[in-house]
Amino acid sequence: MKKQFKKLKKLIISGDDFENAISYFFSEIHSTSGFMQQGKILNESPVLSAVIPKTLESLYKQVLKSSEAKYRDTSMYMTYISFTYIKEFGFYHGGFQITGGFGMYIYFEDVGVGVLTANFAGNSNSWFSRFTTLQGKNAITPFTRSGNSRDIN
Repeated sequence: MKKQFKKLKKLIISGDDFENAISYFFSEIHSTSGFMQQGKILNESPVLSAVIPKTLESLYKQVLKSSEAKYRDTSMYMTYISFTYIKEFGFYHGGFQITGGFGMYIYFEDVGVGVLTANFAGNSNSWFSRFTTLQGKNAITPFTRSGNSRDIN
């Protein structure tokens, strides 16, 4: 499993196809026998509790600007988030609910980088965004793509 986590981390850090990273997580890691038993469910992660809602807000603004948005409701907030931590890999994963939608994230704490995907109400695409908890010169540029892998600017 170590090899798979190493590849996943590379896909997140240096890749620009986050749908591929999420698919790899589910097909090569999540589906592995015993994976769910490796993690410890946490009540909170202060870092991710701060970063994920901000990333979702930014992503939602991009969705509203896109031609794919079916309506222009400007309110979006997170109603639930879960945290599962695998100490051996310094890896978090979990799901969240947002008004009218849902999503999930994966995150490596040693490099401070993760990817999330969300489905927003009124939009049929999955939206992907890389996020970082690093500051300054060590930060990795956040990057966003829609489910059909077009750049969102």
